[in-house]
Amino acid sequence: MSVVNLLNSVTTDHHLYNLITICRSLLQELGQPPVRHTLHESNNKCADLLAKDGREHLFPYLLYLSVPFCRRN
Repeated sequence: MSVVNLLNSVTTDHHLYNLITICRSLLQELGQPPVRHTLHESNNKCADLLAKDGREHLFPYLLYLSVPFCRRN
């Protein structure tokens, strides 16, 4: 199941339920911004950079404390 589906569904039996709940809570604090999938194939340079950045880490997920560099205007 994709992250987008997990955040937008009512899932209580997923092994990452606690993390999903924290993410939902943070999204609520941000005013419930929409969570959508962006196609990687659509020449999305930001998705390419984030994917490459993710491959270079040993952790199963990354938490950005500020807007990733490729999303800044």
